[in-house]
Amino acid sequence: MAGALAALVYHLRGGGPRTILVSATLLGLACGFRYEGWMFAIPYTGLLIFRAVTVQGRSGDRTVVLAAAALPWVIPDLWIWGSWVATNDPLQFLHTIRSYKLAWYGGERSYAMYPRAWWRLDPWATMLIPLGCMVSMLRTRRDPPIAVIGWLYVISTLVFVALHRGQVESTNNSVRYTGPFLFVGYPFALIAIDALWRRFQPTSSSLRQLAFGAIALGALAGQVRGAFAFIPDGNAAGLAVGRAIRDLRAIDHVTPPRTAMIELAYWSYLAVHVGADDVDSIVYDREIDLAQRRSSSLIRVNWPALRACISQWDVGYIAARTPELRAILERHFGSATAVKVGDWEIFRMAPNVGPSDAGVPCPLQGAK
Repeated sequence: MAGALAALVYHLRGGGPRTILVSATLLGLACGFRYEGWMFAIPYTGLLIFRAVTVQGRSGDRTVVLAAAALPWVIPDLWIWGSWVATNDPLQFLHTIRSYKLAWYGGERSYAMYPRAWWRLDPWATMLIPLGCMVSMLRTRRDPPIAVIGWLYVISTLVFVALHRGQVESTNNSVRYTGPFLFVGYPFALIAIDALWRRFQPTSSSLRQLAFGAIALGALAGQVRGAFAFIPDGNAAGLAVGRAIRDLRAIDHVTPPRTAMIELAYWSYLAVHVGADDVDSIVYDREIDLAQRRSSSLIRVNWPALRACISQWDVGYIAARTPELRAILERHFGSATAVKVGDWEIFRMAPNVGPSDAGVPCPLQGAK
């Protein structure tokens, strides 16, 4: 997105038709990789259509500009068309995401969530970018291309906020969604610094250099502190659990490797799969319920059925994170069989652990 906006500025300053095609192609790639790119494509396309209709020039140049206006929408149009074919609703994916978030995060709304996420990423940029946007938009006569980019940035951000509607969700989600807007906004932080420098420029060159050095050191110190204080997504702990399962299998030297049962902790279970480098030999302690997440673990609600599943799938390892489930497993298998990995415990099962009650079926669908 940053490259697309930079190429657009170059085009608006007389860079020729090729530059707008480069800009549109980069934005099209951004729209293919990140949904947030669609927010930029909306005002971007409107701007190019307006220029093609109002700006005088050769008809061939107008055709290029109109083609550039359509390029960012190639992948989004395919996505919308696919949604229509599959569900008879072209915007079904938006309704699904919104319903999921309402079910899991609740209906609370707070538009202050977005600046808080920015502040967590970079407090200096959070303070400077709004000022830089205002300065760029006020420079319509002095530097029209930069003013246009300022308006594009503000409109796309407002479109993003309007679509998400201030839905309160986890901080890590907010950082992931708003991060691209922060990164693209860094040029406006520089515009703000330049404007402040010109407004409060000291008369002495030595004082000027001293002030610049102090600002640079302050920004650097803030960035370093923020980088080391940043808390990663807690679900990433599942990677270590997956690696531990892989190591235990290597120690046991059983072919084929014994099945691992893991507590279905959203979204840690995906990280466990990645860490273990295994899709087929990992099963869950409950049914998957992505919509409501209300399914209960067999470890807690149906121990005989759990033992039936252990026997059916030849489960060699059970990994649990919830303290209640860990306590139940310790009571039945003993803590000596457990390997601790952060907040998780992995319990090693003896071979041929059969069901406690004959005829009790396993109610879950396993990977094997």
